[in-house]
Amino acid sequence: MDKNKYPLSGFYFNVKFTPSVDDAVSGFKEVSGLEVKMKTKPVTQAGDTVPRYLPKGSPLYKNLVLKRGFFINSGFNDWCFDTFHNFNIKLRDIDIELLSIQNDSKTISAAWHVIDAYPVSWNLSSFNAQKNDVVIESVELVYSHFVRSK
Repeated sequence: MDKNKYPLSGFYFNVKFTPSVDDAVSGFKEVSGLEVKMKTKPVTQAGDTVPRYLPKGSPLYKNLVLKRGFFINSGFNDWCFDTFHNFNIKLRDIDIELLSIQNDSKTISAAWHVIDAYPVSWNLSSFNAQKNDVVIESVELVYSHFVRSK
C-alpha cells in the first residue's frame, strides 16, 4: 500500500525536547497549535477594481499546546515551574514526529522542529469525585517558529 495515497492518522506520534526534559519523551496524549498564518494587506493598482493581497509583516505562529497525564515528580513540570516561579526561562527545541508502522517497524512519516519554546501557561483538568478520569495537565508554549523537518 502506497502511504502517499492515504491521509495520515494523528494518534501515533512522538514529542522530543532538546535539551532533554527527563520524562517528556512520547508521553503526550495530545499536541495542538502547529499553525502559522500570514497577515496580508489589500493593494489595488490603478485601473483595477479587484485588490491583490500582499504579505504584511512576518508570519504569526500559534502557541503550541501539549497535554498528558499529570505526574508528581517530573522533569517536565520542573522546567515549567522554574519558568513561572523563578522566571528562569530555558529555551528548548521540540521535535514532533508523526509516526506510522511500515513492515512491522516504526517510521517517521512527517516531522516538525519547533524552535526556542518555553511555557507560558499550565493548568490541570478538573477533579470530579463522580468520575475515575486521569488528571490531565495542559501546557501552552510560545516559540520562535517551526520548520517541517520531514
